[in-house]
Amino acid sequence: MYHYFFTLSFYACLFVMVLMSRYTYALPLYNTDDAQITSNNTCQIEFGQTRTKTDQQLNVSPACSVYNYELSIPVSYSNRTTYTTVQIKHPFYASEQFGVAASAAYTPKQHKNDADWQLNVPASFYITPQFQLDTNLGWYNTKQTTAFTWAIAATHALPHDQKIALEYYKPASAPSQIQLIWGLDVIKDQTSIYLSYGQNIRSSITRWVGLGLSWNFS
Repeated sequence: MYHYFFTLSFYACLFVMVLMSRYTYALPLYNTDDAQITSNNTCQIEFGQTRTKTDQQLNVSPACSVYNYELSIPVSYSNRTTYTTVQIKHPFYASEQFGVAASAAYTPKQHKNDADWQLNVPASFYITPQFQLDTNLGWYNTKQTTAFTWAIAATHALPHDQKIALEYYKPASAPSQIQLIWGLDVIKDQTSIYLSYGQNIRSSITRWVGLGLSWNFS
């Protein structure tokens, strides 16, 4: 009962954000980060929900940028368990054709999980005004596990304020996965919604769908 109430509240928040949103920068549902951050002295918040046959996960990620550093606190909720992470991100180079940044995330010990560190280097290639390629190389570390992660996403702008992306990535503790993401600007340059479908490369049985929304405010 509690879980259904939480989900209903989540969608109610999405609807309110659509009505109140001003500017959109965040990219919910993506596992591949880009080289950009929120504009200085502004904040953003992104919502995302993914659902499989056996489980669903809700994610909320507020972030603010000051002096060209972005601090975010992603929170995830699954199986009545909440996990919180602290992340900082800084862009090192940006041009009209290319950008590169670095980020570090720390998840303290929560519930039965050990604390972990994650380092990531996202790079973005702006091939054309309609086509963008994002790549990530990362490192994940706990007391018992050390693993390299990677991700690549190709995003293409479509007519009528739409976009579509194909993403291929390798999480730290799971096989490589692929995901298709569709985005729509509900209000031009103000708010966007995202839908996704993904699956495990090694097993077509493990698949999921996702819904996301992003909002920026100053």
